[in-house]
Amino acid sequence: MNRFGAVVLAAGYGRRMGGRKLELPWGEQTVLEATIGSVRRAGVGEVVVVLGAEAERLAPLAESAGARWVLNPNHELGMLTSVQAGLASLGEVAGAFVLPGDHPLVQPSTMTALGQALAPPWGMVIPHYHGQRGHPLLLAGDLFAAVAELDLAVGLRQLRERLPERVAGLEVDDPGVVADLDRPEDYARWQAVLKKIEDSCESTLKLRWIRRIRESESS
Repeated sequence: MNRFGAVVLAAGYGRRMGGRKLELPWGEQTVLEATIGSVRRAGVGEVVVVLGAEAERLAPLAESAGARWVLNPNHELGMLTSVQAGLASLGEVAGAFVLPGDHPLVQPSTMTALGQALAPPWGMVIPHYHGQRGHPLLLAGDLFAAVAELDLAVGLRQLRERLPERVAGLEVDDPGVVADLDRPEDYARWQAVLKKIEDSCESTLKLRWIRRIRESESS
Protein backbone atom coordinates (compact mmCIF):
# COMPACT_ATOMS: atom_id res chain seq x y z
CA MET A 1 0.00 0.00 0.00
CA ASN A 2 2.95 2.36 0.39
CA ARG A 3 3.07 2.67 -3.41
CA PHE A 4 -0.11 4.77 -3.14
CA GLY A 5 -0.55 8.33 -1.92
CA ALA A 6 -3.63 10.01 -0.50
CA VAL A 7 -5.23 13.42 -0.91
CA VAL A 8 -7.43 14.53 1.98
CA LEU A 9 -9.68 17.45 1.04
CA ALA A 10 -10.00 20.02 3.82
CA ALA A 11 -10.23 23.39 2.07
CA GLY A 12 -13.93 24.17 2.47
CA TYR A 13 -15.86 26.17 5.05
CA GLY A 14 -18.18 23.43 6.33
CA ARG A 15 -21.10 25.87 6.19
CA ARG A 16 -23.83 23.22 6.44
CA MET A 17 -22.33 22.14 9.76
CA GLY A 18 -22.07 25.74 10.92
CA GLY A 19 -18.31 25.94 10.30
CA ARG A 20 -15.18 24.34 11.77
CA LYS A 21 -16.54 20.80 11.38
CA LEU A 22 -13.11 19.22 10.89
CA GLU A 23 -12.15 20.45 14.37
CA LEU A 24 -15.10 18.70 16.02
CA PRO A 25 -14.22 15.98 18.55
CA TRP A 26 -14.03 12.42 17.28
CA GLY A 27 -13.10 10.03 20.04
CA GLU A 28 -9.88 11.40 21.50
CA GLN A 29 -9.06 13.28 18.28
CA THR A 30 -10.67 15.70 15.88
CA VAL A 31 -12.59 14.65 12.78
CA LEU A 32 -9.66 15.60 10.53
CA GLU A 33 -7.07 13.78 12.64
CA ALA A 34 -9.21 10.65 12.76
CA THR A 35 -9.67 10.68 8.98
CA ILE A 36 -5.93 11.01 8.43
CA GLY A 37 -5.36 8.27 10.99
CA SER A 38 -7.55 5.83 9.07
CA VAL A 39 -5.58 6.53 5.90
CA ARG A 40 -2.23 6.08 7.61
CA ARG A 41 -3.30 2.82 9.27
CA ALA A 42 -3.97 1.47 5.79
CA GLY A 43 -0.24 1.83 5.10
CA VAL A 44 -0.52 4.58 2.49
CA GLY A 45 2.92 5.99 1.74
CA GLU A 46 2.29 9.73 1.43
CA VAL A 47 -0.68 11.66 2.83
CA VAL A 48 -1.32 15.23 1.69
CA VAL A 49 -4.03 17.42 3.21
CA VAL A 50 -5.27 20.25 1.00
CA LEU A 51 -6.19 23.33 3.05
CA GLY A 52 -7.87 26.59 2.18
CA ALA A 53 -10.43 28.54 4.18
CA GLU A 54 -9.32 27.37 7.64
CA ALA A 55 -5.67 26.63 6.95
CA GLU A 56 -4.30 28.43 10.00
CA ARG A 57 -6.29 26.25 12.40
CA LEU A 58 -6.19 22.97 10.46
CA ALA A 59 -2.50 22.88 9.54
CA PRO A 60 -1.39 21.93 13.09
CA LEU A 61 -3.99 19.14 13.15
CA ALA A 62 -2.75 17.74 9.85
CA GLU A 63 0.83 17.80 11.10
CA SER A 64 -0.04 16.20 14.43
CA ALA A 65 -1.70 13.33 12.55
CA GLY A 66 1.45 12.74 10.49
CA ALA A 67 0.38 14.30 7.20
CA ARG A 68 1.88 16.95 4.99
CA TRP A 69 -0.33 19.87 3.96
CA VAL A 70 -0.54 22.21 0.97
CA LEU A 71 -2.51 25.41 0.54
CA ASN A 72 -5.05 25.76 -2.27
CA PRO A 73 -5.51 29.50 -2.95
CA ASN A 74 -8.25 28.67 -5.48
CA HIS A 75 -10.47 26.62 -3.17
CA GLU A 76 -13.46 28.92 -3.70
CA LEU A 77 -13.55 27.79 -7.34
CA GLY A 78 -14.65 24.32 -6.26
CA MET A 79 -13.49 21.01 -4.84
CA LEU A 80 -11.84 19.96 -8.10
CA THR A 81 -9.17 22.64 -7.57
CA SER A 82 -8.24 20.94 -4.29
CA VAL A 83 -8.07 17.52 -5.95
CA GLN A 84 -5.79 18.99 -8.62
CA ALA A 85 -3.59 20.73 -6.04
CA GLY A 86 -3.28 17.57 -3.97
CA LEU A 87 -2.41 15.29 -6.88
CA ALA A 88 0.14 17.80 -8.19
CA SER A 89 1.90 17.84 -4.81
CA LEU A 90 2.33 14.07 -4.55
CA GLY A 91 5.61 12.42 -5.38
CA GLU A 92 6.04 9.33 -7.56
CA VAL A 93 3.05 7.13 -6.73
CA ALA A 94 1.12 4.37 -8.49
CA GLY A 95 -2.16 6.04 -7.59
CA ALA A 96 -3.90 8.17 -5.01
CA PHE A 97 -6.84 7.83 -2.68
CA VAL A 98 -9.02 10.95 -2.72
CA LEU A 99 -11.42 11.62 0.14
CA PRO A 100 -12.97 14.49 2.09
CA GLY A 101 -11.56 15.25 5.52
CA ASP A 102 -14.89 14.41 7.18
CA HIS A 103 -14.75 10.63 6.64
CA PRO A 104 -13.25 9.34 9.91
CA LEU A 105 -15.14 6.02 9.84
CA VAL A 106 -13.58 4.64 6.64
CA GLN A 107 -11.90 1.35 7.51
CA PRO A 108 -8.26 0.73 6.52
CA SER A 109 -9.33 -2.69 5.20
CA THR A 110 -11.57 -0.92 2.67
CA MET A 111 -8.61 1.03 1.35
CA THR A 112 -6.60 -2.18 1.11
CA ALA A 113 -9.41 -3.76 -0.93
CA LEU A 114 -9.49 -0.76 -3.26
CA GLY A 115 -5.73 -0.99 -3.73
CA GLN A 116 -6.00 -4.66 -4.64
CA ALA A 117 -8.77 -3.89 -7.14
CA LEU A 118 -6.82 -1.19 -9.01
CA ALA A 119 -5.38 -3.13 -11.94
CA PRO A 120 -5.65 -2.80 -15.73
CA PRO A 121 -7.94 -1.85 -17.33
CA TRP A 122 -9.23 0.05 -14.31
CA GLY A 123 -8.00 3.59 -13.71
CA MET A 124 -10.48 4.55 -11.01
CA VAL A 125 -12.03 2.35 -8.33
CA ILE A 126 -14.96 3.69 -6.30
CA PRO A 127 -16.34 2.00 -3.16
CA HIS A 128 -20.07 1.32 -2.88
CA TYR A 129 -22.05 0.47 0.22
CA HIS A 130 -25.41 -1.14 -0.52
CA GLY A 131 -25.20 0.35 -4.00
CA GLN A 132 -24.45 3.90 -2.81
CA ARG A 133 -21.26 5.45 -4.12
CA GLY A 134 -18.85 6.62 -1.42
CA HIS A 135 -15.30 7.68 -0.57
CA PRO A 136 -12.39 7.33 -0.95
CA LEU A 137 -11.99 6.79 -4.65
CA LEU A 138 -8.66 5.42 -5.83
CA LEU A 139 -7.21 7.03 -8.93
CA ALA A 140 -4.39 5.51 -11.00
CA GLY A 141 -1.33 7.68 -11.49
CA ASP A 142 -1.64 7.66 -15.28
CA LEU A 143 -4.89 9.65 -14.96
CA PHE A 144 -3.48 12.49 -12.87
CA ALA A 145 -2.73 14.55 -15.99
CA ALA A 146 -6.31 14.08 -17.22
CA VAL A 147 -7.66 15.37 -13.90
CA ALA A 148 -5.52 18.50 -14.23
CA GLU A 149 -7.31 19.35 -17.50
CA LEU A 150 -10.91 18.90 -16.32
CA ASP A 151 -13.46 21.71 -16.42
CA LEU A 152 -13.75 23.29 -12.95
CA ALA A 153 -17.43 24.00 -13.51
CA VAL A 154 -18.25 20.30 -13.94
CA GLY A 155 -15.89 18.57 -11.52
CA LEU A 156 -14.36 15.14 -11.19
CA ARG A 157 -17.40 13.32 -12.57
CA GLN A 158 -16.17 14.33 -16.04
CA LEU A 159 -13.52 11.65 -15.75
CA ARG A 160 -16.15 8.97 -15.14
CA GLU A 161 -18.16 10.23 -18.10
CA ARG A 162 -15.20 10.46 -20.47
CA LEU A 163 -13.59 7.15 -19.52
CA PRO A 164 -16.39 4.84 -18.33
CA GLU A 165 -14.44 1.80 -19.51
CA ARG A 166 -11.75 2.57 -16.91
CA VAL A 167 -14.08 3.03 -13.93
CA ALA A 168 -14.89 0.18 -11.55
CA GLY A 169 -17.22 0.05 -8.58
CA LEU A 170 -16.33 -2.11 -5.58
CA GLU A 171 -19.03 -3.16 -3.13
CA VAL A 172 -17.64 -3.04 0.42
CA ASP A 173 -19.03 -3.93 3.83
CA ASP A 174 -18.11 -0.56 5.30
CA PRO A 175 -20.76 2.09 6.06
CA GLY A 176 -17.91 4.51 6.72
CA VAL A 177 -17.54 5.13 2.98
CA VAL A 178 -20.92 6.89 2.95
CA ALA A 179 -20.62 8.50 6.40
CA ASP A 180 -20.52 12.18 5.41
CA LEU A 181 -20.54 14.66 8.30
CA ASP A 182 -22.22 17.50 6.44
CA ARG A 183 -24.85 18.57 8.98
CA PRO A 184 -25.20 18.53 12.78
CA GLU A 185 -27.66 15.62 12.55
CA ASP A 186 -25.11 13.63 10.49
CA TYR A 187 -22.46 14.25 13.12
CA ALA A 188 -24.79 13.12 15.92
CA ARG A 189 -25.83 9.97 14.05
CA TRP A 190 -22.32 8.85 13.21
CA GLN A 191 -21.04 9.79 16.67
CA ALA A 192 -23.56 7.26 17.99
CA VAL A 193 -22.09 4.67 15.63
CA LEU A 194 -18.59 5.50 16.88
CA LYS A 195 -19.76 5.05 20.48
CA LYS A 196 -21.09 1.58 19.66
CA ILE A 197 -17.78 0.66 18.03
CA GLU A 198 -15.82 1.92 21.04
CA ASP A 199 -18.09 0.05 23.47
CA SER A 200 -17.73 -3.12 21.40
CA CYS A 201 -13.93 -2.80 21.35
CA GLU A 202 -13.85 -2.14 25.09
CA SER A 203 -15.97 -5.23 25.76
CA THR A 204 -13.70 -7.34 23.55
CA LEU A 205 -10.60 -6.11 25.41
CA LYS A 206 -12.22 -6.86 28.77
CA LEU A 207 -13.03 -10.41 27.66
CA ARG A 208 -9.44 -10.93 26.53
CA TRP A 209 -8.09 -9.77 29.89
CA ILE A 210 -10.53 -12.02 31.77
CA ARG A 211 -9.41 -15.01 29.69
CA ARG A 212 -5.74 -14.20 30.32
CA ILE A 213 -6.32 -13.91 34.07
CA ARG A 214 -8.18 -17.23 34.15
CA GLU A 215 -5.47 -18.92 32.08
CA SER A 216 -2.75 -17.62 34.41
CA GLU A 217 -4.68 -18.78 37.49
CA SER A 218 -5.16 -22.27 36.09
CA SER A 219 -1.53 -22.71 35.01
